[in-house]
Amino acid sequence: MLFGILVSLAGTAVIGRAGFLRDKNLDATPAEDGQATGDVKLGITFAVVSGLLSACFAFGIASGADIAEVIAPHVPNALFVNSVLFAVIMFGGFLSNFAYCFFTIVRKNPCRA
Repeated sequence: MLFGILVSLAGTAVIGRAGFLRDKNLDATPAEDGQATGDVKLGITFAVVSGLLSACFAFGIASGADIAEVIAPHVPNALFVNSVLFAVIMFGGFLSNFAYCFFTIVRKNPCRA
């Protein structure tokens, strides 16, 4: 378990360094058309929304405890008891992503000749 934590910390350090170097490079060169320059407000917004949605996911798992109790005798390994809950919870995420992609494709119409 400690090895996993160390690998996670090392990965975080590498990604943090890469982000730092990217920001330093973007500050040194002028932004070209279409080049991402980074937006702190947008990044913080995504982080907050991700945190809230993670809490909703955990709430969904906690709310499905009754379903997990019913499924438990029929699952050969206790590790897979929550699989049914994951399918139901993630279906909601699938629907929202599908709707967003569908409306974006309809709006931008990339298939026109």
